[in-house]
Amino acid sequence: MPDIEARIRTAYTELAREPGTWVSLTKIRPLLGDATRAEVDDVLTLMNRMPGVNIVPESNQKTLTQQDRDAAVTIGDQAKHFLSIEVR
Repeated sequence: MPDIEARIRTAYTELAREPGTWVSLTKIRPLLGDATRAEVDDVLTLMNRMPGVNIVPESNQKTLTQQDRDAAVTIGDQAKHFLSIEVR
């Protein structure tokens, strides 16, 4: 699964204006190639515990589209929609 983590980090870097910027999982998932949803969710869950990585829910749930809801990863019984990665 290190390959999937590398793909997530690469996709994040392509989409983020700068390190630490919040990027929607809706935009990241299409860039991950043939990785299954379960594989990506497992890696995102692991990454969420890493220093400099944060995955958070949209604070205003009313603004979420169905696409946003579908792209969310569930961590600790909570749907999370945005990824932030600091420089490492």
